[in-house]
Amino acid sequence: MTDQNKSPPVHTPTPWLIEPPSMGFSQITGANGELVFGLAAGGPSEKQPDAVCEANAALIVRAVNSHAELLEALENLVADMTSSAELKLYISEDDETIKAARIAIAKARGDA
Repeated sequence: MTDQNKSPPVHTPTPWLIEPPSMGFSQITGANGELVFGLAAGGPSEKQPDAVCEANAALIVRAVNSHAELLEALENLVADMTSSAELKLYISEDDETIKAARIAIAKARGDA
């Protein structure tokens, strides 16, 4: 595996921001003000209200903006819990919580 394959793809810099919705369409912009993408809720014949579109955009923006911090915190927590001699008395590598955390880490990294 090359170093290029180990690093995450380059994406628009965070934080991402939500522009005010208009006619069932929200725009998400990057920290540099460039459009990341537009988001519409519902199909062509059943547009959802601006509030639904804005809520969807807000969920995406919160997930993107907190992704790196949450991933780092979970990785550190798993590392601490599995490397501490004291905690190893209570938590094994096969612990369901540790397994679930590792699955979540893999998903967040795009490996699952």
